[in-house]
Amino acid sequence: MAIGLALINQKGGQFKTTTAVNMSYWFAAQKGLRVLLVDLDPQAHCSHFLGVEANGGVFRFLVDREPLGNLVIQPRSTLPNLHLLASNKKTANLESELRKKLAGKASPALVLFEALRKYASQYDLFVFDNQPSVSLPQVMSLVASDTYIIPAWMDSSALDGMTQTLESVKALKEFPAIIQPTLLGVLPTNFSEARKGDLEKYQEVATKFKLILPCIRTDSNAARAVDNQMTIWEFAPRAKSATGSKKPIGLEGANSLGLHGGYLHLCEIVDALIPQIERRTKYARN
Repeated sequence: MAIGLALINQKGGQFKTTTAVNMSYWFAAQKGLRVLLVDLDPQAHCSHFLGVEANGGVFRFLVDREPLGNLVIQPRSTLPNLHLLASNKKTANLESELRKKLAGKASPALVLFEALRKYASQYDLFVFDNQPSVSLPQVMSLVASDTYIIPAWMDSSALDGMTQTLESVKALKEFPAIIQPTLLGVLPTNFSEARKGDLEKYQEVATKFKLILPCIRTDSNAARAVDNQMTIWEFAPRAKSATGSKKPIGLEGANSLGLHGGYLHLCEIVDALIPQIERRTKYARN
């Protein structure tokens, strides 16, 4: 039975797509999970990242009601258990088209969740990548998620994006039938001890939010991997953004390699929590 995980921040450039793609790949390759990565950003960054066609599968799935199996892309021939439901510019018209189609008979916010429920037995993990703005696709991803992560740079405006994101989640209380997703944590991205203010902002965020995940360190390999349309695991699997650093930040623990932070550390934390999330997943409810 699938669980839903959203990557969300109202600010752009926070490594949402990088995190969504690298996590999806790791869970498919290392844990054998059946993963569906859902791109809800009209800019279709997931497709570019993975080097596949942006076929607008999200729009066709939700508006045209085409079967999911006809739309998903297998971005890696060696990973038949990793699927992408791609976006394109038409995703920007999702809200207007869904409101027109539903004509007030149902809430558009529920459309993604209700559509994916039919396929929950075919996947173990739904990962939702979002655009950096308050929008119907973003709300739909929260409705369809059991938990969510806020990737964020530790810069001067970090708290603004996080606060706006939490307000979006609280707004779901307006819909009594919707189970709010739980915050898994804030994920500090592109973190550098050498950059003035990063550690101070990290400490401020840790104090305010408590739930702070291991840092993703600044690493030129991360950007080069994107340029080469590869995940960090394919491009530089021993890079510090992948496997972490020898020096911990704050109360950061260690990953299975004895290092601190990196996508390996994040994925291992999420992996350990999956059994707990599965017990309460909204996809198991009637």
